[in-house]
Amino acid sequence: CAQIIVRDANPEKSAYTQQLEDLLKFDDITGLYSRRFFLEALELNHNGAVLYVLFTDYAAIRYAMGFEAIERFMFEIAGLLKAMLTSDDIAAHFASGVITLLLPANSPTVHDDLLLGVYQAQETQETAIQILAHADRACEAARQKGGNRIETSVPIKEERSGRAAISEQDEAVLRLIRTALSKGRLNLLYQPIVSFGNNQDAR
Repeated sequence: CAQIIVRDANPEKSAYTQQLEDLLKFDDITGLYSRRFFLEALELNHNGAVLYVLFTDYAAIRYAMGFEAIERFMFEIAGLLKAMLTSDDIAAHFASGVITLLLPANSPTVHDDLLLGVYQAQETQETAIQILAHADRACEAARQKGGNRIETSVPIKEERSGRAAISEQDEAVLRLIRTALSKGRLNLLYQPIVSFGNNQDAR
């Protein structure tokens, strides 16, 4: 059994490496963050408002005017959103006709000016997908009521806590782990490697 670790000896990022990272981090049409980056950020920080913005005329514009027009439409929308957000807010082109936003708890951005589904996420064990599902549900409720409105998702206590309740002590530990992950505070100090041969000792 061989364990091979490959590291870049050059601490400076090459232009090509930076370009690859940007392709994964940003959406090439709008310049907003990518779906992947948004989900990773939401997994690390659950404390804030998650906004799910659905443009109901998206399909009509695409069919009537083509892909070039719809790309321009999304680019213009992204520009309007960027002007409303702070550097700590995260906006992503999540899917066709959908933009998602994560406004941290301390963000000064007033999301009541937008027409969308809102879910006030908290430091719980919910996954990023579960949090987005709440925001999506609120957005669908707004659409069914005629659109151009804000709906806020407030799940019942049992739904928010999940299948099994977590104690306050466990929630505190989860918060510490999330903080350590987001700040890069975890380091691997020891990894036992067990021999596949006769040697019983771990190295």
